[in-house]
Amino acid sequence: MDGLNAHEAYCGNRTIECTKCKANVRIRQVLVHMRMHQMREQVARENMVPCANKECSRERASNPLGLCTSCFGPFYTGQHDPDNHKLLKRLARALHTQMTRGCGSQRCRNPMCATGLQNIGSSSDSAVSSLSQTEAAALMVPILKAYTPLSTLPRPSIDYAKIDLHLCK
Repeated sequence: MDGLNAHEAYCGNRTIECTKCKANVRIRQVLVHMRMHQMREQVARENMVPCANKECSRERASNPLGLCTSCFGPFYTGQHDPDNHKLLKRLARALHTQMTRGCGSQRCRNPMCATGLQNIGSSSDSAVSSLSQTEAAALMVPILKAYTPLSTLPRPSIDYAKIDLHLCK
């Protein structure tokens, strides 16, 4: 009926377990089944909302800063902070330290990091030094202003794509 001889029909109707979803799949439908998994993964990637950190490519988690779990980890605390004032202070401290002292990574290419600025600067240019405290504060102001709605009630939605946040790993 299927246009297959007896041997092909017998072998094609045998099943194997899918390595991704553990479902039993007919051998002759394995390629179609795996293509279905690829399509689902592609749709999931297209609908992914990226982390607010421009240096990261992971998916955003549900936290007040719009960061992925890896980027938000250094800012997490178990203390009660309903207005997010302490969270914003931790963010400001981390950004200021990153801009004035750097992260120390030889691979850093972050334009908002003292180490990244030194690594980006070519040998023909004079060595780019870390930002002064006033320069760092001037760069931090727009970032922190974008996050200030976190401390007001009711909290308006924040467009994380417009925030130019560059955190080192």
